[in-house]
Order: sequence, then structure tokens, then C-alpha cells
Amino acid sequence: MKIHLNITFLGTVQGVFFRKLVSEYAHEFGVKGFVVNRGDGSVYVEAEASLPILEEFILKSKKGSESAHVENAIVEKGDIKNFEEFKIVL
Repeated sequence: MKIHLNITFLGTVQGVFFRKLVSEYAHEFGVKGFVVNRGDGSVYVEAEASLPILEEFILKSKKGSESAHVENAIVEKGDIKNFEEFKIVL
């Protein structure tokens, strides 16, 4: 069953290609939604897939990369929006 999660990633996540990394993971796992930088330095994601897939997606995203370091991820359930793709919002 598909669910919708709102995820806020905190840490060194802007200016380090983190949105691109999250987008790659979304495509790898078949997650639909979007990722966007926020003015407070966080990265916000709305994601839809089954719970097990979203758990793996979040876990992999939290690992970050050599330059992106996730300190915390705040996850909240939301209403299904039936996204058709995953996009990076500029």
C-alpha cells in the first residue's frame, strides 16, 4: 500500500549535490514526489511509495555522501498526492 511521507533532512545538505543524490535514490527505489532546498538550510522531500521502500530510501539518503552529512531526518505522514514522477524543484 502506498503512503506519503514529508521528510526534512538537516545537516550539511545544501550546496553539496544532496538533492541530486536523493533524486537518484528515488529513481532507484521507484519513489515518486519531489525534493527542494529550504531557506533554513534544510532539504525537504515529499515521497510516495510503500512503507518498506520509503524506509530503505530514507535510510540510504541519511547516509549522505562524502560532502553531504545528514544530522537528522524529520519524518511525518501526509496525504497521498499521487505524484507521477520524482522531481528536483529549483
